[in-house]
Amino acid sequence: MSQRGEEQVGQLRDKAVCPACEYSLRGLAGDVVTCPECGRGVDVARLLSHQWTGKWHNVPGYTDLIMPVMWLLSGSLASALIWSWGEEVLRSPTAGIAATAATIGVWAFSIWRKRRLLDDGSALLMIGLAHGISAGYVGGAIAFVWIIINGVNLWPSPVCLVHLLLLGMVAAFLVFGRRGERFIAAQCLKQYLRDNARADTMPP
Repeated sequence: MSQRGEEQVGQLRDKAVCPACEYSLRGLAGDVVTCPECGRGVDVARLLSHQWTGKWHNVPGYTDLIMPVMWLLSGSLASALIWSWGEEVLRSPTAGIAATAATIGVWAFSIWRKRRLLDDGSALLMIGLAHGISAGYVGGAIAFVWIIINGVNLWPSPVCLVHLLLLGMVAAFLVFGRRGERFIAAQCLKQYLRDNARADTMPP
């Protein structure tokens, strides 16, 4: 867990105010609190996620939750390299098969270990969302390069309008991915605030 992330959460938490009356919420423990001034329920985790200015991986618990995605991406890259190396050097797919099996095994085990990270049972859903966002980023990067290369070759053909439309769709997905990351971060912040509230109420 990032100490810098914990410090930033603490700073934002101390400065949090009620969206309705701007009354300070400092000192109120939990992820959802009731404003003492106006009585409005405030989702503190969501509030902090919109005020967050750092990198998402600094949010407490964020990197831990998306670890299966990181394993899958790095393992897939390593497996691809081993497949290529195995075919050229060993003349056998054995190394590639072993690397792929290891990647799948570690990835599945990582998901199993992270399944209970969130008290509300949404950890698997968040992990699935992180997989979808990562797949979209990779696909979007490939599509962006393809659109630019083909668009330049076809300019000024009317087909370029189709490429511009596809480029707009890629940009829209990037915005969606950013919102998805914010949503995952809000769930991690919610769990972090809950854990802190429990720690504060535990007897010494």
